[in-house]
Amino acid sequence: MEAESHENEYDAPLLRAEKSSWDDSGRNRRRWKCRGVVLHSVIASLYFLAIAAVFWRYRPRSSCPQCDLNLYSPASEVLEYSERIMTMDPETFAAGNPFIGEPRPELDNAWDELLQNIQISVTPTEFANLQPQLNRSTLRLPDGSYMIRLRVYHELHCLKWIRKWMHREHYWPDLSGYALHERRWHIEHCLEDLRRSVMCQPSLAPSTFEFLDRKTSDAITADGTHVAKCANWDALDEWAAKRSIDLTTLDRKSLSEE
Repeated sequence: MEAESHENEYDAPLLRAEKSSWDDSGRNRRRWKCRGVVLHSVIASLYFLAIAAVFWRYRPRSSCPQCDLNLYSPASEVLEYSERIMTMDPETFAAGNPFIGEPRPELDNAWDELLQNIQISVTPTEFANLQPQLNRSTLRLPDGSYMIRLRVYHELHCLKWIRKWMHREHYWPDLSGYALHERRWHIEHCLEDLRRSVMCQPSLAPSTFEFLDRKTSDAITADGTHVAKCANWDALDEWAAKRSIDLTTLDRKSLSEE
């Protein structure tokens, strides 16, 4: 029994050493396991961030810059868009088009109709919502509404006047002196206004090229046929028609400045 006791006493330190070694080994394994989990989590997070960065970099851009800038317009509620094929084929685009050609009653009526709603009214609430971008007043009507003009109608007005300038011998045959100078300045103003508008909202639609007649010449020509995102003009014009102001019948003394 004494020998067995001595043997147990001899083995005890070894057992404690082995147990301590096992404990240390287990702790090391747990530490490495935890480190592995942390390392994989970090790698997964970096991988996710890299993918998110790629998607952010190449995300689809908005097709409505005005919406991105939060530029309010009371007319936005009626805007509808659709895809439309736009072509300027000289053999077909002029057929039945009332807006081009030599001066004639049909043409003048078509352009006049486009501009019937050039002045419109907006409610006090709508005008208040416009104030952050306007920061100025306008004329107030007797019913408390406010007079404004949508820019698109001014641009159409400019196109109409440029047309008339092209045929001024028909529309303004007696124009001379200061009146001629003033009208020429008005046309310059319109051209500059349209240039700014086109460059402010540029069309990115592509044109293609082809040989005009390769058998006889190396001249090339552009084909501007393209698909465009177009607003429903009738819907917008109908909305404006309900608010249209006829300046020819309006008592201008009833207007107030605010």
